Amino acid sequence: MKPDRLELLPLLVYVQAHLDEDLGLTALARRAGLSPAHFQRVFTAAIGESPRAYVARLRLEQAAFYLHIHDDTLLSVALACGFHNHETFTRAFRRRFRVTPRVYRARAR
Repeated sequence: MKPDRLELLPLLVYVQAHLDEDLGLTALARRAGLSPAHFQRVFTAAIGESPRAYVARLRLEQAAFYLHIHDDTLLSVALACGFHNHETFTRAFRRRFRVTPRVYRARAR
């Protein structure tokens, strides 16, 4: 039976509401009541991307939004979006949006 997105909906809502917390594979699998390997297969089949890629994408999209509306430092934005330091945040942001967070913020304004 093909996994259904509706089965994962509560978990997806949880992820979006807790982007600044530990959302690693083990933590998400435990929350879903599945083994990490099985959870990864089910999630990827239903959502179309791995749990790690999904969480990273949501964190970066949230960060882009924060850069538009807040004047907080890049470190504050990074920490608020679940990154542990601004270097990791800047590298991931640049890979996703092809510009640094500073340039992105300047262009948005």
